[in-house]
Amino acid sequence: MNEISQATTRINWLEYGPEVFEKAKIENKPVLLAISAVWCHWCHVQDKTTYSDPGVIRIINRDYVPIRVDNDRRPDINRRYNMGGWPTTAFLTPTGDVRLCLDAKSSKQSPATPFASDSPSSLRPISSINYGLNAVSVLVLLVSRKH
Repeated sequence: MNEISQATTRINWLEYGPEVFEKAKIENKPVLLAISAVWCHWCHVQDKTTYSDPGVIRIINRDYVPIRVDNDRRPDINRRYNMGGWPTTAFLTPTGDVRLCLDAKSSKQSPATPFASDSPSSLRPISSINYGLNAVSVLVLLVSRKH
């Protein structure tokens, strides 16, 4: 697969670390944090549905700094951001603050803090949402800076 088609067919996941948040600050983008586990059935379902959708892939690669964390490799990150199940998707500021955190398995949502219009990432507010695995796709579109 050539470099161009590969870039449009998969998310360019990065490892969690300070350099990723620095990248988000420099590029003025929010961070999309995906927490999963290799043994998690719903994580695999999310990969096959949401994270394999060409439109979602394009928007995530364009508008976010995407981070993928394995629960078993980084339990510290899981403890900090996980809502109690997997997969968890968190929308973070470039400083690592949570703006919205979803646990698609148990349908929990953290309190959504309205996003300030003057925030560096210029995120739009999201009110209470009923969602499932495909709702991450919808949220990516709603929260997208360029949508």
